[in-house]
Amino acid sequence: MPDPHIDNFTRWSNDMGIAHVVKNGAAPNGESTRPLPPIETLVDSLEENLVEPEVLVQGLIHGGSKISLVGGSKTKKSWCLSDLGLSIAAGAAWWGLTTTQSKVLFVNFEIPKVFLLKRIRALMAAKGIEAPVNLSLWHLRGHACSADLIIPKIIEAIAGENFALVVIDPAYKLLGGSDENKAGDIAALLNQFELIAVQTGAAVAFGAHFSKGAQAGKDVLDRVSGSGVFARDPDTIITLTKHEADDAFVVEPVLRNFPPIEPFVLRWEHPLMQRAPDLDPAELRQPRRRTARAKPVPTLDEFMAIFPEAIGNGAVPLKTAEDIAKEFVQRGWDRGASIALREQAIEQGLLLLRRGRHNKFEVARPGVFAALDAGLDQFPPL
Repeated sequence: MPDPHIDNFTRWSNDMGIAHVVKNGAAPNGESTRPLPPIETLVDSLEENLVEPEVLVQGLIHGGSKISLVGGSKTKKSWCLSDLGLSIAAGAAWWGLTTTQSKVLFVNFEIPKVFLLKRIRALMAAKGIEAPVNLSLWHLRGHACSADLIIPKIIEAIAGENFALVVIDPAYKLLGGSDENKAGDIAALLNQFELIAVQTGAAVAFGAHFSKGAQAGKDVLDRVSGSGVFARDPDTIITLTKHEADDAFVVEPVLRNFPPIEPFVLRWEHPLMQRAPDLDPAELRQPRRRTARAKPVPTLDEFMAIFPEAIGNGAVPLKTAEDIAKEFVQRGWDRGASIALREQAIEQGLLLLRRGRHNKFEVARPGVFAALDAGLDQFPPL
């Protein structure tokens, strides 16, 4: 039952993870709320000399925005985020798109320092660049905690440093005791990321993951795992969906502040994702179905070998459709070919078809039928 002492706005704010003032003047997490900006008329707003934020990656990322890189397991999301930070810091192309050289902070909550540095060295060698002075690393493995505790420390540490991009990898390390399937918990997490953008002007990039199962039949935003807030809140959502080709991924950006970009394909060539213009982005990997191994189809001569050439040799001289099917099963042949082969043999005069016992059709070589008919003629009529 909802607490009757909490008003609707407060209850909604709690559900959405939005800090608000309560009677003691403190927000639910114990921090003071920031004052709200004044209400403006449209006329006043239109008279402002507003400047669009700087474009960090051509057609994809503005300064001060939130960027989610989403993919399934083994889609190299951390490698891609490392490459993103390195490329912007060096002013190098990222996935074939131009970047604006800017200061970048990579906040690493997961990878041991020695391995992150090994990864960045590999990226620099592949891109042919020297270590950019614009890239800073913050190794916080072992210091992860809920976002409302760590994000204020990050904001405090980078205040006045003019970072244009902050990469947080991985985002799930800041969930604390929150549930990624609850809209309120994820809204609270992404609101904390937004605080970095609003208070420092830096764009914030983080990774998210796909739901389980095949993704090809889903709308691009329905592929994101967890709460739907993950698929609605970021300004730029970059999805990496497996292509039919091995080690290839289709990029389908969902953009709030840029014109749409046509999907394109990347191919993983360690340690980089490279454009693959030879691959069609429409060819998303489909779920694999088990298919039975094709059974061999006998030749006409092999088919005829199952029919005795004479009576009295211990073999069944007359074959019904069921008899022929059993022969195909025993030999591991494709039963679907039996009818066509039977008809071909009859057409060529190699077999005859007659109605026999229990009103069933029986098949045999002409010589067998002739021998049977001759044997019947030896008995006098009744």
